[in-house]
Amino acid sequence: MGDPSGSPAVVGCHPSHDRINISKSMRRFSPTILGDCPKLRLLHLGRVFHAFPANDSAGASSEQAVAKWLHTPRGDGLPKVLGCGFLCLEEMERLRLEFLKSIGAVNFIIVCQVPLVGVVPFELNNNFTGERLVFRQLKEAKWRLVRCPIDRDEDKWSKWEREAAEWRCHRQWNFIDINLKDKDIGKGMLVANEGPIEPQNE
Repeated sequence: MGDPSGSPAVVGCHPSHDRINISKSMRRFSPTILGDCPKLRLLHLGRVFHAFPANDSAGASSEQAVAKWLHTPRGDGLPKVLGCGFLCLEEMERLRLEFLKSIGAVNFIIVCQVPLVGVVPFELNNNFTGERLVFRQLKEAKWRLVRCPIDRDEDKWSKWEREAAEWRCHRQWNFIDINLKDKDIGKGMLVANEGPIEPQNE
C-alpha cells in the first residue's frame, strides 16, 4: 500500500491506555495532521474513535478529525483503510447512520475486532450515492466493514480487501509509528516548587 511520493501512506498509533491519549497526542504535531497528509491511505489505531459531524479544523475534536479523514475521498480513487483493535456497537451504528444520510460517495475499508455478542453481518445500499456498506466476519472476532460502489470492479476490490486484512506495518517503507507509553513520564523532569526528580533505579 505504499505511495511513491515522499509523504507517508501509513500511520500506526498504539495507545498504552485510553483512546483520548492517542488522539490528542497525535494532533499535537498539528491540529490538522490527517488532512495535511493527502497521500495517507492507511491509519492503524488501538481502537476506532470518531464523532460526527466530521470536521478536521483546529477547533474540532480528535474524534471528528478521524471521521473527517475517513470520509474524505482520495484523489486516486483508492479506498482508505482503517485498522483498529476494537469497534464497539455504538460506533458501528454511527457509521451506518452516516452512510444512509450521505450525499457524496467515499470508499473505505475498516478491519477491526468487535464484541461477539449482538453482532450480525449486514449490507446496506445508498441509491443516492450509488454505494453499499457491507459488514462481514473474517474469522472469529475479526470483521471487515467496506464502503464501496454498488457496481464495483470485483477484481480490484477483492485485492484491496485482502491487502487490508493482511496489512502489516513492518512491511511498509513509508510508515510512521506513534507508540505512546507513560511509564517513563516524569523521570528527569522538573516538578513545580520541588526541583528535579531523582532518576529511579530500575
